[in-house]
Amino acid sequence: MKYFQVPSDHIAAATVALISSCWRHQLFRAETHWAGSRSWLALPTVVVVVVIILMSLPHLTVAYLEPITQKFCQKLVVICRRHFSR
Repeated sequence: MKYFQVPSDHIAAATVALISSCWRHQLFRAETHWAGSRSWLALPTVVVVVVIILMSLPHLTVAYLEPITQKFCQKLVVICRRHFSR
């Protein structure tokens, strides 16, 4: 690809994208054969989400919340009336 002056890192990224899109196409085409593989491919995403939630639990506290003011409640009522009156 030197002729087209394409950097090698772009070629590597395009190759990875092409391979992953071909794999995804195969997963969705052959539904019965790849059904188990879909679950295994989704498992890392679920694990990462659960880990992020568990890591953020110590920081989820009501200690820093401020009480709701009357002005906020009035604005909220106006917004709700506008939205639901349509």
